[in-house]
Amino acid sequence: MTKRTIITLIACLAVTTALQAQSMYRKNYSGTNQPSVEGQIAENGKRTGNWTWWYPSGKVSQQGSYVNGKKSGVWTVFYDDGSRMSEECFATGKNRSWH
Repeated sequence: MTKRTIITLIACLAVTTALQAQSMYRKNYSGTNQPSVEGQIAENGKRTGNWTWWYPSGKVSQQGSYVNGKKSGVWTVFYDDGSRMSEECFATGKNRSWH
């Protein structure tokens, strides 16, 4: 095997192992197939990765990511018409909002 093939196999194994340690979480609005929230739960039971919440209309109400169960990065909250309401950056603590 070439060095490149070995590196590719190791990368695939690492990705597969990481994916197995997580499970998808999805909750629908009662009596519908419309999701209310969707994201990933780590093996330790904490939220991880990207999460999305929706209004009953199907429009996104908020999006953001978790690292080890804590909000991280930029979180965006939307009005029910789909326009941005606010953003919060958990790395800097800065917020901004739209009216």
